[in-house]
Amino acid sequence: MQRTQLIALTALICLASFFLFWQLSHDPYLRGADAYYYALQADHWAKTGRVKIPDSSPLHVIEGMCIKSGLTAETAHRVVCSAALLCTTLSLLFFGLKNKRPLEGLVLSGWCLLSPSLLFTAIEFPKMFVLLTLIPVWFYFALQKSQQWYLVFPFIVLGFFMHRAAWPLGILFGSVAVVMHLRQKIRWPLFFAIAVLSAVLLSLYFYLVKDRLTLLDLMRLLSESYQPGLITLFKQPALPVIIKLEIVAALVMVVCRSVITATRGQNKSQLLLLLALALPAIVPLGEAEVFGIGERYAILLPFVCMTALSFMQHQATRVAHSASRVPHSAAAVLVLGITGLFPFRLDYSHPASLDPDFKAYETITREIQGQAIPMLIAHRGLNFYYKSRTKKESFAYEPEGHWDKKRIWRVIYKIRPEELNSHLADQCLWDTGLVRLLPAPDYAIIREDCWADFRLKIDRENNPDLYLRVFKTYLNPSQKRPAFLYPRHQGDEQGEFSSRL
Repeated sequence: MQRTQLIALTALICLASFFLFWQLSHDPYLRGADAYYYALQADHWAKTGRVKIPDSSPLHVIEGMCIKSGLTAETAHRVVCSAALLCTTLSLLFFGLKNKRPLEGLVLSGWCLLSPSLLFTAIEFPKMFVLLTLIPVWFYFALQKSQQWYLVFPFIVLGFFMHRAAWPLGILFGSVAVVMHLRQKIRWPLFFAIAVLSAVLLSLYFYLVKDRLTLLDLMRLLSESYQPGLITLFKQPALPVIIKLEIVAALVMVVCRSVITATRGQNKSQLLLLLALALPAIVPLGEAEVFGIGERYAILLPFVCMTALSFMQHQATRVAHSASRVPHSAAAVLVLGITGLFPFRLDYSHPASLDPDFKAYETITREIQGQAIPMLIAHRGLNFYYKSRTKKESFAYEPEGHWDKKRIWRVIYKIRPEELNSHLADQCLWDTGLVRLLPAPDYAIIREDCWADFRLKIDRENNPDLYLRVFKTYLNPSQKRPAFLYPRHQGDEQGEFSSRL
């Protein structure tokens, strides 16, 4: 692509990011199940210089710096979400598309700008999403025929700082890169220089990153479902159908391009690198939970496929060269079509119906924020919203055994008053004030010791429906804090609600 075409595409990408931020700014609440977790972390960093919950992601620091510059926590999160999409698309443009034929460059850029999976990932998993800015850089250096390919390793290690999900991807990708260049003569001075740089970065990772990858994290990679993340992702009813179609389309495009590459005898290295990045999505990996580890790798497939396609080589034939000339009218139609879809991208990529019931969370928070509640147990979405809004303590798991249950209150969901009446102890009945309904439909609040006694009286065989609502839904937390989280809290100050005695 010529310089003017690159400038025009860059302007189009910037316009798309600005329009996305404008749309997000008009939402009454942040989008994404964990959105208020990021707002909480960034706000706490801006005030104290450290995050509230141990987490080494650079995203919290970036958002915190935005807050220090005068933005609210919500605005900072929206800015960073839009900026992450901007940086990822520009990374693909300047590392993978600048040497493409104009038509292909425009089509692939348009796909990136309108991709529902990219925007969905940026909203739901922003920490993992920032890793995508490096994927085109990995491809760029790994495919270098000169000694520059060594530079892929420092960038792989840099990915470890961004997210722990980079470990499987980086190790697989780096291994394939090494195999690809085995026959190439090694320039030892340059090799040692880059090896030392990579080792220094890796040492800094283990020194600076407190929540680094541990054996307990690796145990999470053992699958409980024995199904690839790609399969379980397609079984998610809440995932927009357009994302599933996009994944299928991306895989079909790669297969078609692979056939063309094979028949023309062109370099197949891009396909090997693509396979390395796709492998975590097609092998059983991670917990059998909603959007487990395998599914999060699977939703990255469209961007990974898009990046691999952007590096596909072409035969330098006269026919290909002549085909690279795109009529201005065709280019204008494509640009107008892409721009015309901008207003719809947010709704088809991440419908508001996917978000938690933030309106109910706001109602509950307003009702109880003035009360003396040392610790609140609430399900994950409400936990982060309450914590972000009030700056008070809350927890999304079963209380630790050494915590005083009389100092803890719990928000419960869809436990009917008559069910509470039939199982509550006399000292916990409604007239005691230890249990009461909340103004949000189906919600109530109860002191933890009363709740613990209530649960002991539930018979699974005689009342299976109540048992499921009490013990088997995340809306009424009964799971203990996962083991892999404890190492992150080793440096926490000892207090009434510390993770350990």
